[in-house]
Amino acid sequence: MSGSALTVALTVAGTLLGAVVGVWGSVLVARHAAKANLAVEELRLQGELDKIKQQESNQQAVLEREKIAELHQRYLVPLSYYAERLSVRVGELERQLEKAKQWFESARNYLEDPSEETERRLGGPYAKWFYYKGYFAQSTLFYTCSYFYYAREVRFNRPFDESRNVYAQELREFLNGVEYAFWRNDTDHGLWDTAQEMIGERFGKGGVATTFVEMCQEHLSGDMFRRAVYLRPLDFYRHWLDAAWAQEIKASLDKLIEFLKHDPQTYGIPADQEADTGVTYQPQ
Repeated sequence: MSGSALTVALTVAGTLLGAVVGVWGSVLVARHAAKANLAVEELRLQGELDKIKQQESNQQAVLEREKIAELHQRYLVPLSYYAERLSVRVGELERQLEKAKQWFESARNYLEDPSEETERRLGGPYAKWFYYKGYFAQSTLFYTCSYFYYAREVRFNRPFDESRNVYAQELREFLNGVEYAFWRNDTDHGLWDTAQEMIGERFGKGGVATTFVEMCQEHLSGDMFRRAVYLRPLDFYRHWLDAAWAQEIKASLDKLIEFLKHDPQTYGIPADQEADTGVTYQPQ
């Protein structure tokens, strides 16, 4: 091959090689650009997904807060109210126990024997005595039964077990403390734990607690089955409660009342999880 032909061949080969290299280089550049664009798009999509997840989490937190607020209103507000009323009343009992025992005795006598003779000894109709001379004894009985009702509601329905387990466990411990204070494992003289449970179950219907008027009407009914649930607490107050025992019951109620001041929204939740509640965490 002549020198000129070789030169032409080399020139053509070089041109072809350059073209191939250029095309391949363009392909590589385009591929890298596509990968970069894909990575950017994936990051954008991941960001959008993260936003959606955060929105869902925020919405769930709002729903959770609303649910707990509703449970607080339904279960803890009335429980706290009647625990406070009963604590105050037990403190008053401690100071005038002997006089109060006579009122509990009169109420107990009528429930056992709702006769005209019993009313004569009361000084008139039981309904009148109920709202007048017997008001202290009857309101004490009402506060007691109302507390047992709402305490049982919490124990039976366990409203905070799923979402606020730590709070639920400690709440049960304080409820158990009050329960024990009323009976002390004393089957002869205490207000038994089973009696407290049955009173709580009996003192309401369909999730609605018995009112003071309804309790009075049950006392006046001719049905012993409706009146019998009140006999044991009246026996407890008229016979066995003394000043030391009253102090013990009041102390257990006061501990429960103090605990109920805590917010179940944040109680026992670590600080690094407070965003899940949407509420600023306050260490207990």
